[in-house]
Amino acid sequence: MRITSAIERNILAKYTCVFVLLIALYVIFSVISCWMPDKTVKAHIRSASSSLAKNGNYPRSIIDEKACQQDRFTEALILNVAFCADRSNPFRSAMANDFVMLTLEQPKDLWVITHEGRGEKAPYARYWFGSSYLYRVLLTSVNFTQLQWLLFALSSVLMLVFGSLYLPRAGIWKTAAMMMSWVIVYGFMMWFSLQFTPIFIISLAASILIVKFYGNNRKISLLFFVVGSLTCYFDLLTIPLLSFGWPMLVWLSLHDDKPINLQEFGLMALWALLWTACFALTWFMKWVIATVTLDVNIIQDGLNTVFYRTGNDNEANRWDAIRANISMIPWKMFCITLIVLVVCVSFRFKAPIWKNMSLYLLIGIAPYAWYAVLSNHSHIHYWFTYRLQFLTFAAILLAVCSCLDPGDRRRYIRGV
Repeated sequence: MRITSAIERNILAKYTCVFVLLIALYVIFSVISCWMPDKTVKAHIRSASSSLAKNGNYPRSIIDEKACQQDRFTEALILNVAFCADRSNPFRSAMANDFVMLTLEQPKDLWVITHEGRGEKAPYARYWFGSSYLYRVLLTSVNFTQLQWLLFALSSVLMLVFGSLYLPRAGIWKTAAMMMSWVIVYGFMMWFSLQFTPIFIISLAASILIVKFYGNNRKISLLFFVVGSLTCYFDLLTIPLLSFGWPMLVWLSLHDDKPINLQEFGLMALWALLWTACFALTWFMKWVIATVTLDVNIIQDGLNTVFYRTGNDNEANRWDAIRANISMIPWKMFCITLIVLVVCVSFRFKAPIWKNMSLYLLIGIAPYAWYAVLSNHSHIHYWFTYRLQFLTFAAILLAVCSCLDPGDRRRYIRGV
């Protein structure tokens, strides 16, 4: 009993130290980003504002559908925060995340701010805005277009790395299921977006590490804990659950040749708890630090926003939020993919492991639980939150792939 208590205390101390270190690193990085010379940064943002202002808040690209529109409003807001950083008081600036809002056309506002210097700054302290401070550092060396290409290149390389590591372990069918699920939700639209790319990179990097750490549950537990915190720091509430669900699907898909036992199910529940706890605590710590720094009750402001985002708005309820997200999916594409996969698997079919199938489906319904809880946010922003259904499609397709005979799968990979 004493040995068990000592181990539990050591684990708690370890995770506490990791959490404190993460918060310290976020504060230090944000402060340094605000403090560093920014003449080149402002010149690049000023140049970017001209092109952003031409296209409005939500231009469409590649495919002329709402599901493929860009969020220039939030991208301009991210650059707005980066532009408004105050070098004379970097700590206060890093905690306040000052920005200027003149109209509801944030790209045009950014042009006015950067070219005419008009507008009064106001704090946006509920978020960490880690992406603003990261881009502020990168914009010292690259311009806006080059930054987009850099994000695209990094996303592409990570996807190739993931595929090269996942394919030998999971097989061609599961790899194809993952990739096709990403296509169905137009995931490629995230690869060059200042707003969407951070959550994609975090999720994909975590999935790569799951493959590398597979079998080492201690490292995986710490990984979910750290990823929950990183998601809070860099993401502006796009589809944050992706950084939990994607790595979890990867782990389950590598494990589904044998039934999940009670201990392993407990591990999955623990990982969900660690991710959620660190995500929430990281956010709360921002409210605490900002409240102390700014002498404004950011904690109350944050709680009010939580109640607002999790409530129903005047025109829609929780079911409306779910339906709006479902409406964005190209269902014909998914159905064709599912039918083709079922037909292919039927030639090499094995009895399903129902415990594992149910866990796939449990992860698959997580997006709809998210939409129901954050109903206001999910209804207003359904045109990008719908991409969280990647987890649903990947879970369904992976569940079908789990019925493929493993011996046949290995021979297929080797080309025998």
